[in-house]
Amino acid sequence: MDDYVSEEVIEENQNGAMRRVTTETHCSDSLTEKRDQLQTRYNNLTKERDQLQMEKDDLMEKFSNPNWNKFESCWYFVSTENKTWNESRQNCVERRADLVIINSIEEQRFLFGLNKRVWIGLTDSETEGSWKWVDGTPLKTR
Repeated sequence: MDDYVSEEVIEENQNGAMRRVTTETHCSDSLTEKRDQLQTRYNNLTKERDQLQMEKDDLMEKFSNPNWNKFESCWYFVSTENKTWNESRQNCVERRADLVIINSIEEQRFLFGLNKRVWIGLTDSETEGSWKWVDGTPLKTR
């Protein structure tokens, strides 16, 4: 009988140990999954931080650069370089912008008030005499 009890106790101990190993393995897997989720979140936040830093740097350049002028909620860059219309447009596109599309008389007055020669985003390159803005909308006159 002592042998039977011993075998039963040993088997219970082994079963208990197996349950603990299974539980610990499950906990370890959960922790690994949680760690991976946190690492992914950290990587995403790092990318977002870097993007925001670049945007901040761009804005700081605008605030400190006299070539940038603010009107209402828009910023206008007036280059000091003499370029053709096409070269100026390309320069704007490289800056993730475009030549100005004048949407109001106030905006037109603002641009004239800069007292600088500027290219605007108006072209008749598709059809001679048919003026369109760089976004494809036709010129409307009053």
